[in-house]
Amino acid sequence: MLTLRQKTVIISMDKMEENEIINLFFKLVRIDSPSGDESKMGKFVMDYLSDLGIKSNQDARGNIYAFMAGKGGNVLVSAHLDTVEPGRGIKPVIKGGYIISSGSTILGADNKVSVAAILYAIKKTKHIKNVELLFTVAEETDSGVKDFDFKIIKSKKGLIADRSDKLGTIVLASPFIENLYVEVQGKGAHAGLPEKAVNALTMTVNSLAKTRWGRISQKTTTNIGLISGGTAMNSVPDRIELQGEIRSFNKDELIKQRILVEKVFQNESEKLKGNISFRTSRYCNGYNYKKNDRHVLDIAGILKRLGFAINYQVAFGGSDANYFVEKGINVVNIGDGTKDPHTTKERVKIGDLGKLVEIYSEYIKA
Repeated sequence: MLTLRQKTVIISMDKMEENEIINLFFKLVRIDSPSGDESKMGKFVMDYLSDLGIKSNQDARGNIYAFMAGKGGNVLVSAHLDTVEPGRGIKPVIKGGYIISSGSTILGADNKVSVAAILYAIKKTKHIKNVELLFTVAEETDSGVKDFDFKIIKSKKGLIADRSDKLGTIVLASPFIENLYVEVQGKGAHAGLPEKAVNALTMTVNSLAKTRWGRISQKTTTNIGLISGGTAMNSVPDRIELQGEIRSFNKDELIKQRILVEKVFQNESEKLKGNISFRTSRYCNGYNYKKNDRHVLDIAGILKRLGFAINYQVAFGGSDANYFVEKGINVVNIGDGTKDPHTTKERVKIGDLGKLVEIYSEYIKA
């Protein structure tokens, strides 16, 4: 039995309920759903909702929306259906009070603990508010939620649990994130005739060496994560491609850093008579809540009533919350109780699954 005692509320889930939520979570993580391949997960969720008498709709991108009429104001709860790789053939097991993957895969707790908790909370909670459900795709890559028709959404506030941290965590701020794409163009030649080449690798290395990477300030980070190029080991490379990103809680600081990176690559390529192609795309806009914002206070109140110590965070990670806030929906991201996401050590405590159900249940309760 899961029991957490405090002054106001007792979180208590009997053995049957505990087994039901574990079985539901096991079913979800056994469904392969790396980003771009969420169709089976989508079908499971829609079938589950249908069995509860809830009609849902799926848009062209794969996002699933449902509305549950209740009493009181509108609230939105959301989770994403996709996982990162290696996320195929997951075999969940219980060890030492944790649910882990038994093999060389992730567990998929990001974000399937939230999918499971939302579905089970809907099943068990009586007397709900007007609840909108949105299960999204491709959150780990290009965020399928940005293609959703937000005119459908009635709610002005909502809750997601997509922060890998202890229960009781509330994310107050998330950064602007801008993707970088750089192509350094030179002139190829045989490795034995380097004088005839314009070495794209040399231009790239020089540019990287003269640019600051990593933590630029307390508000900003810059990174190159992918580098590719060359055609043969005995050829001077004529082209190098790089992909990276800039993250910042300050929009102006992000723009300044982007201009600096582009200028360095441009200058170094011109020195060797090469060229660059530099482009960026905004992955998401940032947001910043205050502890005394009405909706933050409401969620903190729920967490406190359930006995959790509040852990406010400023997180350098993005989530679907960034897009909701951009659309004028005050969605707050909270800790989901998971550890080591995106790794083969990913895990979640059995007890925290039940507690997350209770958090969602309290949130949607009228």
